[in-house]
Amino acid sequence: MVFAFLPRAYSDQFTVVGFNIDDEGQVNYRSQIEFAQTNDTVTSSESGKVFAINSAGGGTTVIMTLPDAAEGLHYTFVADSAEAFQVDTNGTDTFQYASLAAGQRISNTSAAKGDSITFAATNDSVWQTMPLVGTWAAVGGT
Repeated sequence: MVFAFLPRAYSDQFTVVGFNIDDEGQVNYRSQIEFAQTNDTVTSSESGKVFAINSAGGGTTVIMTLPDAAEGLHYTFVADSAEAFQVDTNGTDTFQYASLAAGQRISNTSAAKGDSITFAATNDSVWQTMPLVGTWAAVGGT
């Protein structure tokens, strides 16, 4: 049995994402992990997933594109190698991070293994940045 509860802003509800109950009644938390070596468009059904980015030494910057923001969707991206990668919106949503302008992507400019960033949609047009590791900055545009 697998459950996922979506968070609601300004309420007394709690959030639990990605746990299962085994045959013996034990509750186990597990994150789904996907390894990405090429550009990818993330889907809303992948909410809660961790994406480990590694271009396999290809020297190309992998660009991960988020789906349309919808309250409660969330994703984590981790550098699985010492390479930069970028996260983009679908073109209409914005990132709530420092001075990112509409249409800009965010990149781990430190390009270090272990750099990570989590995004959570707080409404239908904004991706809030959550805990992050590494140096991040705005790049290019969509």
